[in-house]
Amino acid sequence: MARKHLIIGDHHRKPGLDNADTVMLGELIEFVLPDVIVDIGDFADMPSCSSWDTDKASFVSESLAADITAANAGRAILNKHIAKARKRNPRWEPHCVAISGNHEVRLDRLLSHAMYARFRDCIPALDYTGWEFVPFLKPKTIDGVTFMHYLPYGKRAAVADNARLMLRHAKRSIVAGHSHMFDWHQEVDSFGGRAIALQVGCSFLHSEDYNPLSHRYWRGVVVLRDVEAGAFDVDAWSFNRIASDL
Repeated sequence: MARKHLIIGDHHRKPGLDNADTVMLGELIEFVLPDVIVDIGDFADMPSCSSWDTDKASFVSESLAADITAANAGRAILNKHIAKARKRNPRWEPHCVAISGNHEVRLDRLLSHAMYARFRDCIPALDYTGWEFVPFLKPKTIDGVTFMHYLPYGKRAAVADNARLMLRHAKRSIVAGHSHMFDWHQEVDSFGGRAIALQVGCSFLHSEDYNPLSHRYWRGVVVLRDVEAGAFDVDAWSFNRIASDL
């Protein structure tokens, strides 16, 4: 039976955000009641683990803890909305999947170095309570659709911002994040089978002015409707649409 998937793009929770956009995600989840909720990765921003910052004097265990606390607070907001919706709809039992992105894996890479291992016992962990955790770059296939933070190609390259190219290399229906761009491409075989590649944009409202391509970001949430055997219809909810329709 065809199902609904709601895809949360890169959310980049970090200290100092008011989480108004997280609340909007929760409200959309309550409205759509998807069968599957996928966090496509980079839910946590982890700026203190950036390779640009770890050698600076400002890098201390407190900043690590603050980054993790900010990410956990964002997920707690989503869990609160999910619990509220489940209370009103007892038969609704969404499958919640959290995919690790390159920002989450910053923490693992940092703590794998001996000079930073001392921080292991003094910082909280990223909290995935209620969510199935999928490690970085491990594919997760649900209803014939494969989800990854981005599609790796070769040893270092990532097919991240071109849906046609993604489909060429994946050779199956695939949904990814990472680029913050929105793009999709569909191919139909001789028997009517559909294969679709989708880039879901990003799911945050704050500014990231350091990126010269930020003006090209698509900001919102994508709902996949009638998902079955790798085929689906795309229903894009920009933050403007969420604000006006809910």
